[in-house]
Amino acid sequence: MATTKKAKKEEGDKPKKAKSSSKKKEKTEKAEPPPPEPEPSDPDAIQLFRRYDREKLGHITRDDFMQLLADYNASHPQRKWEMAPCALTDAAGIPLGFERTSRNSEFEAGQLFERYDTDRSGTLNLKEFHGFIRDFKKQLVPFVEELTSPRAFKHSGRPPPSFPLQDGPAWSTFEPHRRPPPPSTHQLFESRLEQLNTMCDNVLLPYRATLMERMSRRTDPALRWAPATAQTTKQQMELDQDIDLIDRITSSVHAKRYKGDHISSHEMHEFLDEFPHIYAAAEELAQKAKAMARPIAVYETPAMSDETTKLLRVKDQMIWDLLQERKELRHQRDALEHQLRDVTELSAQEMRKWAKLTDDMQAEIERLRRE
Repeated sequence: MATTKKAKKEEGDKPKKAKSSSKKKEKTEKAEPPPPEPEPSDPDAIQLFRRYDREKLGHITRDDFMQLLADYNASHPQRKWEMAPCALTDAAGIPLGFERTSRNSEFEAGQLFERYDTDRSGTLNLKEFHGFIRDFKKQLVPFVEELTSPRAFKHSGRPPPSFPLQDGPAWSTFEPHRRPPPPSTHQLFESRLEQLNTMCDNVLLPYRATLMERMSRRTDPALRWAPATAQTTKQQMELDQDIDLIDRITSSVHAKRYKGDHISSHEMHEFLDEFPHIYAAAEELAQKAKAMARPIAVYETPAMSDETTKLLRVKDQMIWDLLQERKELRHQRDALEHQLRDVTELSAQEMRKWAKLTDDMQAEIERLRRE
């Protein structure tokens, strides 16, 4: 009997264990997920967020954030305290590589923005902005109170604030004072290009026409030996160099204007890097044009003797012959270069033909061997 009772007891205990394990499993499966994180509701953070969300799109851009820190660090003589800087610090409160000063540097402000832009969207939403307020609550509370209570300084000699003094929510009509943004690369490129184009049209091209007129007068036999048009070798070379430089500047400016909106960002940056040198050269040419346009008084013209005139004529004839010879040599050089290019291209074509014939022959030999 005892053995029978013991066996029945063991048989009765087995399903009880299975039942308890199934209950634990059901409890585990029915465990509820953790409650969602509550939405941040700091009134100071909401006030600042609405005030500096100038686009009214539910986020604060980098410029808005920079303006907030600029207003925060702005100096007001009526303040009885100085705002503690919102510096980017580590857990111990030590600035990360920067000296703690009374004002934020622009770089440090940008680092703050990157620190709280957790989703790397380029903007701060309300949740991310609450993180910023939470970390700098102590410093920002006086700033919020000052913004929301502008009449606190009405008895002092404080200049009118940059935000309106009227009833109602401060963020509804506030327009924070901000400096105009720096011109973009495209705007700077357009202004510099227009500046050079104006100088080309008004100064350089008329100056080039004057130089070309002087050069053409030397081809006239009646005026070739006139004392008033006598030039030294150095002056003649300077005239040629000025004409070449004007041609390079004007052609470059006109080419960039012709491209219009199709010009690439790399070309814009390259032009802006070269602009100081181009503008300096254009200014030098403009000074020469101004000096050439100045009328020469009669007493300023030196009187030349007959012997000097004869020497100048001989020298001018030599210079003229050399210039003509140089021009002819340049034409010959260009013709030879063109001929060389043609020969090179023809040779390359012949080489390609021979290579193709060789490949075809090799393929035919391989085919015959396989047969």
